[in-house]
Amino acid sequence: MKHTKKTRLTLFALVITLFGTGTAQEWKDITILQQNRKKASEIIVPATDKKEAITSRIEDSDFYQSLNGKWKFNYAEGPNERPVDFYKTDYDVSGWNEIAVPGNWEIQGYGMPMYLNHPFDFSPRKRPTPPVVNFIPTDKNPIGSYRRNFTTPDEWQNREVILHFGAVKSAFYLW
Repeated sequence: MKHTKKTRLTLFALVITLFGTGTAQEWKDITILQQNRKKASEIIVPATDKKEAITSRIEDSDFYQSLNGKWKFNYAEGPNERPVDFYKTDYDVSGWNEIAVPGNWEIQGYGMPMYLNHPFDFSPRKRPTPPVVNFIPTDKNPIGSYRRNFTTPDEWQNREVILHFGAVKSAFYLW
């Protein structure tokens, strides 16, 4: 995103465990792996000079801002229970709990931890009958809605700003 003035931003993220629901039905199409994102690459943050580029940590750059910390969070057991319009700026999240980001919501008291060495009940390995998408549950399919406000520094005016998420599992929508 390009900035022409100091901007206060609200970040909205909807993370769906396994497959979930967004504003459209892309989550049901197992052939869609990504949309509207940059190609994966190493993290590159501009430095003011060569010495800074060689000796400093990314976190020390004037062009880096961590969004780690407490985020507003809502947990829903399934798509029908999620807050549909939470991405709208006038949506009240004051009653939501806070969760540590980065973090795993199951370890922070939401839902049930899932282990990778055991297939899920609707896993293609357990039910190989095509199309697999027909077996995606819509009642018990955990969804986490996250919200965070932040302000970009004045020095970022007229610069491209990239939001980097180091690890997101399954379907993820960002507003």
